[in-house]
Amino acid sequence: MRRRRCVVGRDVVIVTESEHEVQLESAVRLRPGSVIDVCDHRIRVAHVGAWMVTRLGKDGPVYRGVCRWDAPTG
Repeated sequence: MRRRRCVVGRDVVIVTESEHEVQLESAVRLRPGSVIDVCDHRIRVAHVGAWMVTRLGKDGPVYRGVCRWDAPTG
């Protein structure tokens, strides 16, 4: 199964970020339980925990959710 690539600034906006999780906002609908690549100056793997509509705009819904960073290996 391919992971969805979410580019920061194009597909998603980082609202808050910590060592263990990131809160994202986007017009892109993500599915809880899915795995995504969050791409800024690097590519990091995150697991979508919760994802919901936060507001409706003229261009459609805006979603926000929390994703857990994948544990680094090595």
